[in-house]
Amino acid sequence: EAIGLDDNRIKYERRKMQTDSVISKGVQNFTLLTNGGNQNVMCLQLDYLPLWLAKISITPTMKKEMPGIAEKLVAYHKLCYDLNSK
Repeated sequence: EAIGLDDNRIKYERRKMQTDSVISKGVQNFTLLTNGGNQNVMCLQLDYLPLWLAKISITPTMKKEMPGIAEKLVAYHKLCYDLNSK
């Protein structure tokens, strides 16, 4: 949500996190007690965040419907490439 993904994309990314052979090692599920009752929360260890961001696919739909997010992800992916190529 914080980077502006819509609900469908959030659900997709959560599924991807849980099934990715590397990122899934950093996923943990917790049950939090809230005023509305118990809520299940999926968390990603901070060390895995850069890898997850690098693996987000920038689709034509994202470019059209969320151009700001797409531009930020392109810049981040380019930064990852630049760091890796040195």
